[in-house]
Amino acid sequence: SLKANEIEGLLTLRLAEIDQHFVEIRFDSATGVFKLDRSHALHQQGSRECTLSNRDSLDLQIFFDRSILEIFVNNGEEVFSGRVFPAQLHSNTTVTSSKSCIIKELIRYDY
Repeated sequence: SLKANEIEGLLTLRLAEIDQHFVEIRFDSATGVFKLDRSHALHQQGSRECTLSNRDSLDLQIFFDRSILEIFVNNGEEVFSGRVFPAQLHSNTTVTSSKSCIIKELIRYDY
């Protein structure tokens, strides 16, 4: 899970990051656009986006195993589902911000 507030700019979360392959979740506070981008994933590609009503904070519940990715955005305001097949069981998770934000919670459980 990821809980962030006072977001300014672009908040990016990369999952299943192995070398140049990853799944990217982006939130742009200027536009309110939340995007799931699988264009750098190893097998399944594509993207989906939506515009969120709250541009200041983000609450994500992410469930990700060896093939399924489920993202619940802001207590179910939006729900994203996808297939992702990481090349390895263990991978990195990276969070970056183009300007600033406060990360209130970041919890990762390995399967």
